[in-house]
Amino acid sequence: MLSVLIIFPEVVSAWPVKLAGVISGRQTSTANQAPIPASSDVWASVIANVAPIMALVGERNAKEFLRVSSSHDQLFLMATAPLGILSLMVCAIRLSGPPILRRLTGREADLKSEALVELTPLSVAPATSVFTPHAVEIKPSEQRDEAAFVCAHIKQTDRVGEALASFNHIIRSRVDKVKCDSNENTINDQEDYEIVLGMKRSSLTAIETAKLVSSIIDEKGEIEESLAQRVKSTSLSFRMTGISPTQTAATDRNTSKRRVTTKLRSLGNICIGICSFIAMAGVQVAGYYSSGVQIGNTSLKTLIMGLVGYCGITVFTFILLIIIKQEIEIEPQDLQPIFDDANVVWTFSDSRHAQHQTFDKPPQRNLVQATPKRQPSSRKRQVITSFISAGLMGSYVVYYLGVRVAVWWVAFGELMVTWLAAVFRAWVIKLFLKANEGKLAEHWLGIFRDDLSTSLLETVATMEHRTASSIASSESCTLVVAKPIRQSLRNWSGCEDIMKVALEMAKHVCQSQIFRNPGHRLDIPDVPSFKRIIRFRLMIYVPGILWKANTDLDYILTEDFDLPNLYRDILKIFHLCSEVEGTIARYEALTQEVSAGVSNVLCGPLGPMTDSNLSDGCTVTLTDLLVELRNQNPVDMKAYTLDQSVLLPTIQLATMYESYRDDRPNLFSRIQQMQNAHTDRLRISGGECLPTLEAIFEEHKIYQHFMAPKPPEQSSRALQPRDETSGLYGKPARRNATMSEKRKERSWLQDMAKKNRPGNPGQWMEL
Repeated sequence: MLSVLIIFPEVVSAWPVKLAGVISGRQTSTANQAPIPASSDVWASVIANVAPIMALVGERNAKEFLRVSSSHDQLFLMATAPLGILSLMVCAIRLSGPPILRRLTGREADLKSEALVELTPLSVAPATSVFTPHAVEIKPSEQRDEAAFVCAHIKQTDRVGEALASFNHIIRSRVDKVKCDSNENTINDQEDYEIVLGMKRSSLTAIETAKLVSSIIDEKGEIEESLAQRVKSTSLSFRMTGISPTQTAATDRNTSKRRVTTKLRSLGNICIGICSFIAMAGVQVAGYYSSGVQIGNTSLKTLIMGLVGYCGITVFTFILLIIIKQEIEIEPQDLQPIFDDANVVWTFSDSRHAQHQTFDKPPQRNLVQATPKRQPSSRKRQVITSFISAGLMGSYVVYYLGVRVAVWWVAFGELMVTWLAAVFRAWVIKLFLKANEGKLAEHWLGIFRDDLSTSLLETVATMEHRTASSIASSESCTLVVAKPIRQSLRNWSGCEDIMKVALEMAKHVCQSQIFRNPGHRLDIPDVPSFKRIIRFRLMIYVPGILWKANTDLDYILTEDFDLPNLYRDILKIFHLCSEVEGTIARYEALTQEVSAGVSNVLCGPLGPMTDSNLSDGCTVTLTDLLVELRNQNPVDMKAYTLDQSVLLPTIQLATMYESYRDDRPNLFSRIQQMQNAHTDRLRISGGECLPTLEAIFEEHKIYQHFMAPKPPEQSSRALQPRDETSGLYGKPARRNATMSEKRKERSWLQDMAKKNRPGNPGQWMEL
């Protein structure tokens, strides 16, 4: 500002005369200077006065732009034709300005977290990306139960190597981020995720499957290509929360060296920004030539002032936008090329993963989380913000004076360019997480709704529309799940009542028996949640029918054992094994008394089971079986028979967790711990009839298919007295000190301080 006054003193001295002439509607001139043309019409005078000021206003436009943009090409697009300069400056002061400037703007009492939510594209705490039926939107508060998941589902594909590499890439990026957050002592449950890998038609043995799973999870290991080639098809599903609905990143981290890629949209923004810059400068040059070119006259010097002021506005605005951008971290979750396939289903869902809406594929192959920076604002940053803000205001004053004294249509042209650039920004910078008109079909491995019974019906309906051929008995399936935090569904249903019965039966049988196949341990140091992989054959029992798969299933035990995890895994297993064939075993009809007892304990009527498609010894796929069980009940009646199909799979999974929960002995049943965690302790309503159902299992020797007697216990050692850990059950011994103990400790510390004080002869006497 001062430099302008020194360079153009004659222009400054002529300003009062020229401005007075404009206001009076007449042209004025100074000695030895040619007059600057100005409009004699009142409306032209108003436009010339007001148009340059329009760049200062536009608070809502400026804040909305800050909330939906952060890439440098978008910031450049705003800087070349800024709207809301004052708002941008105040926003930067709110986030990183010194206290005196915050007081000057009346923002000293504002919390920085509130400013971050209002002025940046933050998508995690203290903001939340929430689910609505039309789009994913950002709410300016933490809404854990409303967080939206962005989901990608790759249906059954024979691109096995790419699917396994994608699983490894995603889980390693998530694990590394969790380790980084743990080192910084920050925990944010909004950054939730789930990865589901289903492998089919595998000719691997159990130990080979364990090696392959370890290689695709372990940080140090590479995927065993020789083993992966023996898997014929896979499915991959991935979902995570905290995704920004407007942000994408122009980075590619698929190689060891980070490489910035030029995207077509970014190039377009840069070109439009350059065009805006040329147009803004060109309007001023055109105004200069329209007034007659005379070297050394006032028109040339005011032109220089306008151009210098505009260039200063562009540079300082761009720097201010970068300062605001640096308050957050853009963390892209890069996806592998397999997600570009046309068969990938993109949806966003609510926090329960029960309501889904399809949307178009992201414009770039990544999803972005915008998180707040953890480093506090430094003194240097505050000084820079102050300097840039002062430079922006000075540049605007120089620009205003240069444009204001020029021909009236120069200011009008500058205003038009600014508004056209604002319209372009509003057109290209928009939400991409918006629901489209796509039909929602298979969008996950296991289809989930508000309750388990409805979820089971939807899963069976999805399985029914699959056209794949059956899986041979020599082939196996494998389910690998990196589980999320949010698991429970919205409502309780009859399926959970049947699962309560299954848990009680599993607890009883595990008192004398153990799951037959111990499986193989998965020793993955940085992913300790994957404990063991167990091979077994899925079985389904409804009163009168037992179905046993002819194909093995490899299931991974994790440290997560609760009711929501169980029923979600069961639905995933049903969906994964939809083409698996199994053999039917029919049993004699139950007597009326036994049937009444079983009906009471299973909380529903028993199906007649008269369909000839389920004859004794026949072979049917799991899909055909579940469809027949669903059809046993009328359409206008609840599918009680289908609900009962979860009984035996729940027993199988629960006995695995109970038998091989850890290498060290545990005094308590894991099933009992799960039951104790619920208010009703998962108490079954027909408990007095439970022995009737257990007697049927014993009579038909159902447990013998997957359970074995426990080995005899080793001879007990001599009786030993209890130690100080008695009654703690692994918990640390903590007891609040009494007031008397606190006074004694305080007195002892004071005595020690006096004795150790320099010059105190008492310490030498004790020595």
